[in-house]
Amino acid sequence: MLERFDRFARSVAEDTPPDRERYLDFLRVAAILVVVLGHWLARVVIEPDGELVAAHALETIPGSRWISWLAQVMPLFFIVGGLLNLQSWCRARERGTSGVAWVRNRARRLLRPLVPLLLVWVAVSAALRPTGREDALLFDIETAIVPVWFLGAYLVVTAFTPVLADRRPVPVLLGCLAGTVVVDWLRFGPVGELGWVPVVEGVPVFAGANSLFVWVAVHQLGCWWRDGRVLHGRRAQLVL
Repeated sequence: MLERFDRFARSVAEDTPPDRERYLDFLRVAAILVVVLGHWLARVVIEPDGELVAAHALETIPGSRWISWLAQVMPLFFIVGGLLNLQSWCRARERGTSGVAWVRNRARRLLRPLVPLLLVWVAVSAALRPTGREDALLFDIETAIVPVWFLGAYLVVTAFTPVLADRRPVPVLLGCLAGTVVVDWLRFGPVGELGWVPVVEGVPVFAGANSLFVWVAVHQLGCWWRDGRVLHGRRAQLVL
């Protein structure tokens, strides 16, 4: 078993281009593993009145909320993604590839592995629904979609790479920060309490704009890391 794994690891190492930064691959894999493990542990099954009910650990175990602060790895994923996306875009631009074609190719690579997951989960959910047990067994389609929410945000910020690749860091960061502050002021201030503002599950719909402002800013940090405009030295990277 160990010999087979060793041969597999050696073959992967031999097929990996010498200029590929494996440390970045490690960071992305580690972040994804934390996401998978975190969502797996966060979903619990309780039996309050003799009936199995799907619940969330953060609601049923209040102390677990502090632990969640140690599992906030999505910014790391987006920073590394920004660096690698800029590398890919620069190579594509040198070959004469348009921004639209590059984004389409990145989207295809990102979404293709998601299709089998959705097909299996839809089939299983449909089979369990007549029994009324799909929620308790955690096979409902909503449970399958929640852990991959970041794919939508990541795809959107990836599409901004050709537009923001050559922009100066300070104006972009200040613009994203200003947008975030305005959205939160509208959400938690008096404007968010107005009756004409559309609300979904208690949250004004315009609050979703912060998913764009925040993740674009984090993604751009990775782009500037690649260009050497931020994160000089190990100490700066550790602080970030």
